[in-house]
Amino acid sequence: MKLLRALVAVLVVFFVLSAAAVISARWVDRASDPVPEPLDFVLDNVHLLPVSRDGVHRNKQLIIRDGRIAAIRPIGSAAPDMSRMNGGGAYVIPGMIDMHVHPDDPVQLQQALSYGVTAMRVMDGMPMHLRWRDEQRAGDRFGSRLFVASPAMKSTMFGGPLDVKVKDVEHAARLVRHYSDAGYDLIKVYSGLSEAQFDRIMQTAAGLELPVSGHVPHAVARADYARAGEMSTIEHSEEIYQGPMNSSTDGLLLDQSLAVLAAEDATLTPTLVIFERVLDLARGKQAFVESLNGLSQSALWQYLNLQTEVARWFNAEPELVDHLQTSFSYFGHITGEAANRKIDMVVGTDGGVLLVPIGPSYSRELDLMVQSAVTTADALRAATLRAAEVLGIEQDFGSIEVGKVADLVLLASDPLTDITATAQPRAVIKGGVYLDAAQLQHMRDRDAAGWWVSVGRFLEVLLARWSLRLSA
Repeated sequence: MKLLRALVAVLVVFFVLSAAAVISARWVDRASDPVPEPLDFVLDNVHLLPVSRDGVHRNKQLIIRDGRIAAIRPIGSAAPDMSRMNGGGAYVIPGMIDMHVHPDDPVQLQQALSYGVTAMRVMDGMPMHLRWRDEQRAGDRFGSRLFVASPAMKSTMFGGPLDVKVKDVEHAARLVRHYSDAGYDLIKVYSGLSEAQFDRIMQTAAGLELPVSGHVPHAVARADYARAGEMSTIEHSEEIYQGPMNSSTDGLLLDQSLAVLAAEDATLTPTLVIFERVLDLARGKQAFVESLNGLSQSALWQYLNLQTEVARWFNAEPELVDHLQTSFSYFGHITGEAANRKIDMVVGTDGGVLLVPIGPSYSRELDLMVQSAVTTADALRAATLRAAEVLGIEQDFGSIEVGKVADLVLLASDPLTDITATAQPRAVIKGGVYLDAAQLQHMRDRDAAGWWVSVGRFLEVLLARWSLRLSA
């Protein structure tokens, strides 16, 4: 009897503390910082890279009014009666979009924005992401705009305690409907699904007008790779190697796989920077981790990263490191060959995984794409207009045109000449809000949540997904 009472007492204390942690997390997560108001102003003496039109349009002036681009005029044009800013010969590109991130703290939304990433697509959504997104859309939270994919739909062979695994085709359909009702912007699928499960997910999502992105299930890739064209994006160049190529480096198989993607007008998210991080960890191990700074991850998520995904590479033997180097080079080759075949691309970093920071890693991803033979013009298009088209927001975002939202990035030099010019924006404009270098640095310096709040967020996700396991 005493043992039973003690057990009940422990359970009560656990549930009380868990509830307190979840409530605290939701309370702290409420948008509390003041949202800056957009200004009407003239931005003079700039060079524009519209993306919707080729090349650099030099010596221009922008009129920004009500958060949008009201006019594009020659430099020095007589300005309306509004504030005037001298762009100092900056090169202006549209706001960039990271199409594959895993944020765990709202600080990362501002960190991303400070590096010119004005929108992000979360690729394994959680309740907190929906809250942050909805607060943004209500005008109550400032940072990089969020579009949120459902939790990854995985087979029973994959996943951990946070995953809701697909049991059969009817369960797959129920999950898609649940994620639609919950407000997710798209469905994410994973590699281990069966052909039948994938079919039902695609049919159900189409009926709900929800796009589907993620990993092409290997069973589908090896049976009929043309079905990849039904997805809005295919994540990771390495998935081409692991899926239709069955981990072969046969040149003919690569040609055939890419020919299918080109014929189906597929869009690829290479995410090369995440595999470079795997290689860095396998080579440098703990010393590499200690060299990192500016991660801005919440305490629990960083701890889990370190203890699971990161630590597994610390035991990599030299032979494995050599294999990883060969694989990384080959994934770059796949990306370059895809570019040569004019396969559309968007830019994603997988930021938030393996300690890849959200924001600073974006320019590195662009650089790796260009090193892989993607032209700088195509890389910029992938980062802006093509991403906006995939998200269905190209009427308002993705290029520099009159009438579009003023999401803009000011760079010190021409990114068509050197794509690494995107690494350190001189200023960022988000919806007409002008952020200078000092404001950008302040956004980068903010700290993510500590243990109590991050544990609360984790428990919230755990409870939501366990509840879904029981109900769906």
